[in-house]
Amino acid sequence: QVFYSFGLAFGSLIAFGSYNPPKNNCVRDVILVSVCNALTAIYASAVIFAILGFKAMVNYDRCLDTHKDGAEQFCSIEKELSSAAEGTGLAFIVFTQAIVELPGAPFWAVIFFLMLLALGLGSQIGIMEGMLCTIFDIDCFKKYQKPYITGV
Repeated sequence: QVFYSFGLAFGSLIAFGSYNPPKNNCVRDVILVSVCNALTAIYASAVIFAILGFKAMVNYDRCLDTHKDGAEQFCSIEKELSSAAEGTGLAFIVFTQAIVELPGAPFWAVIFFLMLLALGLGSQIGIMEGMLCTIFDIDCFKKYQKPYITGV
């Protein structure tokens, strides 16, 4: 998962690595970036599943309040946990549900989606750098300035 999230096939890390000094300790850099990526993924998953557990307990308590008689028949914490959001949009669904519960939810929603926009733009810049580095290694493109080729 860690190496998949780097997007090694896009060439952006290779392009960034080409700017390193010749005596750079690449093994140390690879280990550091991999460990940071793994720890970030573990932390994010802990936050997401804590929010999912909280939402399941809230729904379970609502079910118990609704069905006073025979609540065991209708309410199940396992059912609530299994009906949680799944797939690639899990983080978007879970975080937006959690933001709704916060005081000042509109402010935090704007901040959250601005953060997502910044992350997306940063990723796109990294992916473009992998492509642009290759283009500028070709002799016929060296006479052009980078902003012009980037804009095209």
